[in-house]
Amino acid sequence: MRCRPTLALVAFSFFSSLFLPTLLTADEPTGKTTVIVVGLDPMAQCEKDGDLLAWIHYGSIKFGGTDPIYRLRVLKDGTAVVAKDQRERESRLKLTEEELKTLRKTLLEDLTIQHIIGPWFNGKPNRWDGSQDCFLFRDDQKAITLTCEYGWPSASAQQDHMIQRYLKTMQTYTDLIYLVRAGGKEAIAKQLPLANEGLKKHSPESAPFSIEDFRFGEDFPDGHRRLTYLREKEIQDGQWEKVRVEVLVPDEAAPRLGDVTINGQRFKAQGEGDNK
Repeated sequence: MRCRPTLALVAFSFFSSLFLPTLLTADEPTGKTTVIVVGLDPMAQCEKDGDLLAWIHYGSIKFGGTDPIYRLRVLKDGTAVVAKDQRERESRLKLTEEELKTLRKTLLEDLTIQHIIGPWFNGKPNRWDGSQDCFLFRDDQKAITLTCEYGWPSASAQQDHMIQRYLKTMQTYTDLIYLVRAGGKEAIAKQLPLANEGLKKHSPESAPFSIEDFRFGEDFPDGHRRLTYLREKEIQDGQWEKVRVEVLVPDEAAPRLGDVTINGQRFKAQGEGDNK
């Protein structure tokens, strides 16, 4: 029994003598080059490409959000690109100069995103167990960026003016996504008569929709869009009118009425299999 440590040491020395010289005298490979390509951070890429506007989301790595998601880009030629996701296909729309001017006024003059400050904004991100949204807007040649790390108490959202301005900024970008998904303002106006036809059929006492009542645009990979018109208003003390009408717009067929919801009562569209 006392010999075992000595035998173990001899065995270790023997095998070490076999492999150690090989490891020490191995020649370094020559004539080979290893190239590691590291892509630009998506926001840096947007700045480099001259994007007029961008929205990029970083999910929590802890919860599987390893890759950044381009929610929206407006390229330097004015083309808005909404990325595909699990439900919808990629959508593109060329914005007019007037639409770009309106965005500039909303973001830089009304909301002044360049002056949004606070503990939740433009700080060092925590991408392990937190998420981050990054926004870009180009003012002439200057790129203005805004980031948000979230985590504020729910009670603060209604009281903090900076948080309110940020939420309105996010809504402005979201509204642009819906506009692009719908096919633009002309497409929204074109489907308005059909939406009002459905509204009149199920709620004849309701006033017609206007283009301002457009709320959502969706663009599905099976080849159709869905435009939703929605109005909620108090008609008298404690009584509300809540009306919602969907219009389905196939790529290769005539538009038709989708679901209609009047004060909580839903009227299903014909051909339910086309609804998402």
